[in-house]
Amino acid sequence: MRLPTLTTLLTTLLLVLLLPSVIALDITPTTTSSQHNSIATFNFTITGNESTISQVTLSPFIAANGDNFTVTPTINFPAPNGSAVQGSISFNIENPSQPQYNATLNVSADNTTSLFTLTLNILQNKDFSLQATDGEAALHKTTNNVVSHEKVKLTIINTGSQPLEQVRIDNVELNNGQQKINITPSEDNFSLNPGENKTVSFDATLAGISRGIYSGVAKVIADGFEKQATLRLTVRDATISLEVLNTVLPSSERNVTINHTLQLHNNGDFDLTGVSIDLPQGVTLLSATPTAILKGETVNVSIQAVIPLDQDSGEKRLADIQISSNEGTTTATLYSNAVSKLKVNNIKLKLLDYVASTVSQDGGEFGKEANPGDTFSITVDVENDFSDSDDVDYAIEDIEINVVFEEAGEDGDDIEGDSDRFDLSAQEKKTVPIDMDEDRIDWHVREGTHLITVTVQGEDENSAIHTTTFTAKVVVKRDPNEDIRITAYDVSPTTLTCGEDLTIEVEGRNIGSRSDKNVRLVVSNLNLGIAEDLKFEMGDYASEECDAIDNPDEGCREFLFRKTFTIPTDIASKTYPILIKTYHDHSVESDQKTVPINIQCDEVTDETSQSTNEDSNENSKTQNTATANQETSNNGGAQETLFNKEQGSTDNTIAVQNNLAPKKISFEVLPPSEPTQIIKKQSLEESDLYLPVLILLTLIVVGGIISATTALRK
Repeated sequence: MRLPTLTTLLTTLLLVLLLPSVIALDITPTTTSSQHNSIATFNFTITGNESTISQVTLSPFIAANGDNFTVTPTINFPAPNGSAVQGSISFNIENPSQPQYNATLNVSADNTTSLFTLTLNILQNKDFSLQATDGEAALHKTTNNVVSHEKVKLTIINTGSQPLEQVRIDNVELNNGQQKINITPSEDNFSLNPGENKTVSFDATLAGISRGIYSGVAKVIADGFEKQATLRLTVRDATISLEVLNTVLPSSERNVTINHTLQLHNNGDFDLTGVSIDLPQGVTLLSATPTAILKGETVNVSIQAVIPLDQDSGEKRLADIQISSNEGTTTATLYSNAVSKLKVNNIKLKLLDYVASTVSQDGGEFGKEANPGDTFSITVDVENDFSDSDDVDYAIEDIEINVVFEEAGEDGDDIEGDSDRFDLSAQEKKTVPIDMDEDRIDWHVREGTHLITVTVQGEDENSAIHTTTFTAKVVVKRDPNEDIRITAYDVSPTTLTCGEDLTIEVEGRNIGSRSDKNVRLVVSNLNLGIAEDLKFEMGDYASEECDAIDNPDEGCREFLFRKTFTIPTDIASKTYPILIKTYHDHSVESDQKTVPINIQCDEVTDETSQSTNEDSNENSKTQNTATANQETSNNGGAQETLFNKEQGSTDNTIAVQNNLAPKKISFEVLPPSEPTQIIKKQSLEESDLYLPVLILLTLIVVGGIISATTALRK
């Protein structure tokens, strides 16, 4: 046998590589069946060479008679990759009228398109559903005659794929436990095509029945299939009812005439005849009075009303209108809507020591966000909006402002406040401070938007009350991290003498959204021997309400520190600051307070005081010499002692200055077990006499050596 040459093999390989691959894609089966109002699914096996599927689309389904419907399919069509894989196409169908439909499946793969015909068979079935509508009958109170009757109704819907040739409805017996009512369908033998429906009403004989709710079961039989539905009829007393609509006049000034349209709606069970309208003084009927108002009818009536000078602002009662008929009488109230001449120009909200934020439009939002625990103050700018012309230059007197800061107080209560009473002449303006019951937003306030509602009220010279309401939005935001705040503190007494006791009390809480295992409280003034540095764990703002210092491992949200110190007897008479600070994450400052105390030590002389100050200064110098990287701020001895772990020493101290701004320290800090003020006597090397003494001793030694050498030579 002759073997192929190398050239032939190479040529064949090249042709295989260069010629496009042949795609043999196939799916089976391509036929499925489905019921009406269901999900149809084609589950098939996909076979073929390895390929890449780029697009799969499905055409509308079309029946032989041209009836068609479009679907939104869910397509799962994986590439065969040389082996058989499972795919599917599913979609919802509703009420197709034909037994069979075809669609084209278009599959694009590797620039080649394959077309497949999918056949959908609709399973033929008969089915229907029922929908009942309750009825109602109204009887005259005295004669018991039927005044109105809304019949019970039943709707039959053909939900199958085949016509219903014979639909039958039996008579229905309704009862209320004591009496029975027989009701008869208006039709009881009819047909329905697929998708078609028919509503059948039931006639009833209501003579002599009593009031109540009657119910019974209706049976519907269609081509041998039976279904049931519950029917109800309510029998009640007939009512006479006339509703007067659109009774509020449009907003207006005072001492003007307003034209307006009222609507009279008969929503009772009787037609109203012999209608008459009785209007009070100041209100005139412009249109003709209707002679009758039929059941369910609405009649428009035009009136004219005068707004008096003493009419209060807002929707206030102006007059009563009486509409009479042969069947009964209805009285309605007409309301005026006189404008208020008290104008709120703006509200100012001042938080902490920040510049006040202003809202000048009703419903506006303050630009500055509030935080839990913020102190605040509110002022309101008010104006008398009466013109200063001679005929309407009315003053408004006894003006009072009421303010409600919603849900900003303890336990979510409102914080309320008011102003002193004052007067405003026409066009006069005034900025009024508000005396609030509380001046601090509660620590546990709800996060989000809170409303401040301002109500201003006063009386003009015509005895008209003017009321204006103005609202502003405040956004309260809580720190998403830990936020350790000093919520209360007391240092007492603040004036005392040497040797007396000083009591320091500090309360705080975490108002942030995150707990912290490394909270610190520092209370210090080293000159007074006060050096407290406590470390403990705190939970977030929603944690348990307990003392974190007494329970350091329970994640309490609050802490309480209280301790008494004795003032030294050998210190100078002056003012000493007590520094109180809180930290989170070991060394990140959260809050601080400084309380000055005045110490008078009459028994200490000026010389002793000077000596004490010199000793204190020398003490600072000694600590600076003995400790690497140490900074000291005296401030009357208000120091805070930290330990630098990175330098590997537990004795090196850092005195941090009393600074109100939060200050972060880049190295990790551990609290001291007991901060100690180091007092060290001055050595000879640090004395100003050191150098002269050293020179003198050197001369004596040199002189001695010379003398000894001379003596030896002799």
